Amino acid sequence: MSTSRLARILISTTMLFSLVAAPLSVGATGGISKTILDNVKNSVGEATGQGGTGNGEGGIFPSSNLWEIAYRIIRTFFFLLGLIFLGMMLYGGYNWMTAMGEEEKVEIAKKTITSSIIGIAIIIASYAIVTFVINSVYNTTQNGGAGTKK
Repeated sequence: MSTSRLARILISTTMLFSLVAAPLSVGATGGISKTILDNVKNSVGEATGQGGTGNGEGGIFPSSNLWEIAYRIIRTFFFLLGLIFLGMMLYGGYNWMTAMGEEEKVEIAKKTITSSIIGIAIIIASYAIVTFVINSVYNTTQNGGAGTKK
């Protein structure tokens, strides 16, 4: 099997997995939203007029809270970046294993793995910063601002 064919298979599998897993990870937050099945049930119930809550639950965004929607979008984006990291690590490892002693291919594989590790470190740091900023802004706006008296 050629390397380009394997790379296409790996990319296709990663994309398919992300299409299936990303919506599941967004809905399975535990505490922020209901389960996916409840969301689907509410969406179908509202659309058919046979139930649903009618208060913003269900549908693509189970909450009308802008902060929760932004947080879910950002979290999904970082999840996809994590999948890219996994794909790059697998690709680098495959290249290293199939190099068969060719020093050039081993060096390329090492660079791929090193770049992937640096990338995931940047992703984790940026996720921490974004989460901190969103939580800080959300808490400030929900508590009436930093300098206001209650």
